[in-house]
Amino acid sequence: MLWSMSLLYKSSGKVLKSDVETAQKITVKSYFLRFSLYILILTISGFTENLELLAVAAGLLTFKFMLYVSLYLERKGESKWIRLMK
Repeated sequence: MLWSMSLLYKSSGKVLKSDVETAQKITVKSYFLRFSLYILILTISGFTENLELLAVAAGLLTFKFMLYVSLYLERKGESKWIRLMK
């Protein structure tokens, strides 16, 4: 799971620095890999009695939401605050 989060953060940074064509290729590849992992994780949580499916889904979406907030703040010049939080 941490690998998926790291992949999302790194690919988002690459996309922002790339030209349009390269950014589209990176985005499609990243979406396919990430959503495959999400499907795998949600499927496992659906078959496991110890994990609540909605809680796992909320956990996956929480990281994505915070990544978008982080990217927004970096683009607005708040990168010093982001670095302090790491």
